[in-house]
Amino acid sequence: MILTFLQSILGSLGADLAFALVLILIGVVIIVLIRFFIVLLPAVIIAVIVWLFTGSIFWAGIVFLIIAAFSLLKRL
Repeated sequence: MILTFLQSILGSLGADLAFALVLILIGVVIIVLIRFFIVLLPAVIIAVIVWLFTGSIFWAGIVFLIIAAFSLLKRL
C-alpha cells in the first residue's frame, strides 16, 4: 500500500531514486556502527575479563569506560 502510494506520487524513476538513497543511507549507518563496535571491542573483552575475575559488574563497567575512552581518544 505504501509502495503503491510512493510510486503514484514520485513515479517509477523517482521511487527507484528514493529507494536507492534509502539503501545507501542504511549502508552508511551499518558501516559506521560496525566501525564503532570494532573500536569498542577491546574495552568489551577487558571488561568481561575483569568481571570474570572480580564478579563485580561495577568494576567491569569502570574498566569498560576507561578503556573505551582511551580507544576513542586514540582514534581522534
